Amino acid sequence: MGRRDKAIIALLIGGTVIYILPFLNPGWQIYEDAAILFRYAEHVSGGHGIVWNIGERPVDGATDLLFMWVLAGLRIAGMQIEAAARAVSAVSHVVTVVIVYVAARRLSAATPLAAALSAIFVAVGPAKAYIAGGFGTPVFAMCVALMWAATLRLVQRPAAPVAVLCGSLGVLAGIARPEGALLAVLVVISLFIYWRGDAARMFIWPIVATGVLLGGAYWAWRWTYFGYPLPNPFYRKGGGQIYVWNFLLTAKYGSLHIAPFLPAMVAGLWNRDTRRVTLLAALPVLGFLAAWILLSNEMNFFRRFQYPVVPIAAMSWTMWIPDGVGAAWRSLMTRATLQRVAAGAIAVVLLAATVTYEHRAYFPPRWQDDLFRVGAMLEPYHDRGYTVAISEAGLIPFYSKWNTIDVWGLNDQWIAHNGVVTAAYLDRRAPEVVIFRASCVPPRARDAWEATVRAMVDYTRSRPYVLAARPHNESASIVYFVRSGFRDEAALESIFGTLNQPASAKPTPLPSCTD
Repeated sequence: MGRRDKAIIALLIGGTVIYILPFLNPGWQIYEDAAILFRYAEHVSGGHGIVWNIGERPVDGATDLLFMWVLAGLRIAGMQIEAAARAVSAVSHVVTVVIVYVAARRLSAATPLAAALSAIFVAVGPAKAYIAGGFGTPVFAMCVALMWAATLRLVQRPAAPVAVLCGSLGVLAGIARPEGALLAVLVVISLFIYWRGDAARMFIWPIVATGVLLGGAYWAWRWTYFGYPLPNPFYRKGGGQIYVWNFLLTAKYGSLHIAPFLPAMVAGLWNRDTRRVTLLAALPVLGFLAAWILLSNEMNFFRRFQYPVVPIAAMSWTMWIPDGVGAAWRSLMTRATLQRVAAGAIAVVLLAATVTYEHRAYFPPRWQDDLFRVGAMLEPYHDRGYTVAISEAGLIPFYSKWNTIDVWGLNDQWIAHNGVVTAAYLDRRAPEVVIFRASCVPPRARDAWEATVRAMVDYTRSRPYVLAARPHNESASIVYFVRSGFRDEAALESIFGTLNQPASAKPTPLPSCTD
């Protein structure tokens, strides 16, 4: 690459680092799903394996296994989990920005300006919120960007070694997130449609063979290690159902993520000359978004489930623009000075509006909630063998280090595979503390979540539990129960009592949802 490209890359790296640096500050809120993975990483770093509770069998609840292993390694090296998570995600994000620029320039024939605009769009987007919240989404996005860059290189100059590289990077994306395997399959299908004939037969097979060999070995290990083929949350959040509402949401979220590139995609699909190359990227992007109809939308903070399609669109959109549109723009820019100034002003306004939206829409909240504080307050009791049964199984389990029953089932094999937690299952551990989110008591369960709430209410009513706190917020209450008759009952009731408003107030029981 020439000096101009190298200078732009240096500016992109420096600008991105400066932009995301404030989001590495420990004052940002760690989110529930991130704290779940932190707990697994902490246990792996301690030599206990991928387990939810130390001493128990492995649980496939940490869906970002690549991110988890990196965090565990850095924890062994002496870094705190939270700092390690933000650092790894920040580095991954900077690398993704560079990949987008280089791939757009070298593999999509973008001008320096177009490639830089694509990279800037990625730089100021949602990744800062993922970094601040402790998510590994930027790591997955980086793996997808690498896979797509290799795919574009294969299309540009087909060669068997590049095909093997594509297959290997597809497996890496699948290790980073399970849905990465689905995206890799969509890329293979897209390549098959793009090439057809002899080229498809020649270069698809090395990709497939590499994916089957490496991916099959990884999947076989995963199945053997955990005892079931799919990640535990898939059984809880999927269950073979079709989530039509989630499909509408993912269409909305995906459209917002790639909004600047959608006109080029539509134009590329409409024009016969560019339809083939547009479909090459459109099929993986749209297919990946459509696949979320199979999973519910819980924990989709800042639209993170749909974010990995952004690098694909950012690297590819210049190939979608029909020649006539590009020629018209070039003609406009070579006319009278007034016309050039007007066109440039419009472009600047659109860029400023886009950057402003990306900055504000994905700016993370700077707060710490009760769950963070409660986890820290419970930590001194973690070595007494106590157990908490909880529906919010992220912050409190990680920061308290207590043995935990995840009553929703994301991190509990029995619950995820059997549907709903039962009193008999809870009695095996007789948890000292029970915490769950509910605004009211459903008279009968219409879905799995309401069935879980009903089961927890019935359990605390039929066993010797005392309602210690019910702080209120705008959406729901989180209720805190303490079992009677153990050594630290009074101390824990006092801890939870500080959450009531005012602290001296007696918490009111949950009303019926029909009241």
